[in-house]
Amino acid sequence: MQRALFYACLAVGLFCLNQAQAQQRKVLIEQFTNSGCPPCAQNTPVVASYVNSNMDVLMLSYHTAFPYFDSMYHENAMQSDQRVAYYSIGAVPLSVVDGNYFTGNLVPVISNTIMTRATSVPRYSVTINNAQLSNNGLTAEINFESTDAGNANENLVAHLVVAEEKVLKSSYICCAGANLETEYPWVVRKMLPDANGTTLVNKYLGGTDIVYANWNLSHIKDISELRIIAFVQNNTSREVYQSEIAVPVITTSINDVKLNSIHVVNPVINNNITFYSNENRNARLSITEISGRIVHESFQNIKSGNNQLTIEVSKGIYLFSIDGSNEKITQKIIIL
Repeated sequence: MQRALFYACLAVGLFCLNQAQAQQRKVLIEQFTNSGCPPCAQNTPVVASYVNSNMDVLMLSYHTAFPYFDSMYHENAMQSDQRVAYYSIGAVPLSVVDGNYFTGNLVPVISNTIMTRATSVPRYSVTINNAQLSNNGLTAEINFESTDAGNANENLVAHLVVAEEKVLKSSYICCAGANLETEYPWVVRKMLPDANGTTLVNKYLGGTDIVYANWNLSHIKDISELRIIAFVQNNTSREVYQSEIAVPVITTSINDVKLNSIHVVNPVINNNITFYSNENRNARLSITEISGRIVHESFQNIKSGNNQLTIEVSKGIYLFSIDGSNEKITQKIIIL
């Protein structure tokens, strides 16, 4: 994408090249999907794979109420419905690129569509500062700077979105999706302060609006997968002018996100996993490599309160699962 910008600017000189590099566009794909929809299982993972391998492309997945039941939709139903109505979405899977640049089945044309759009110089600069996770809350400061004098009279809003980059199907014990996906990418958890966004005021050239994110986490399956995506959108034309992403810094050593009735301390130090339960239970505990190979498995009488499990594995990233009679909880753990 940067190479495409280079060739586009050769005709007008080095100044254009420097501007393009300073304001590299990040293209936003808003994916509308459903965990019970078979075509979605063929479409959404392909879009996500492209996004995950291209740093200048971002993705948000809104899970819809149709055509089948979807647990992720019910965890954020109102905002999903609002975004569906905003774009008049009637069927899934469907991709919306930068608001009004492309709408439809993106898979057959994804590379050309994204690369062509990336050559368009963005009309805003978006910077995410001090994104932090602490005490089950997320905070951040986002600067939205106008880089085009033509923005002054536009109907522009700033959107802040909290998403999980990857949600495992296994984290939904009761009502996992019925299609063949085993994980769901870039699941939208919350739009801040709501789906209407924040109206931008200082839209003159060089003008800056500062918007603050502040949210108590809810329905999060894995705190380490949380991302903040911010973007500027024209509410009249629907065009997205620029977007940006940040990974929040976890400022405490304890992962306070509640996974049903189990809390797991993360990262793991000296191979001692500590987890908290609010009730007594018998459960199977397992540690699995990302590749799927089980490296530890045991049965344990978990007591109400703090519990410990000592394991002997190499440092790295693993999946820690607690499988009881009524629930199965899986969380990514980092062993230091």
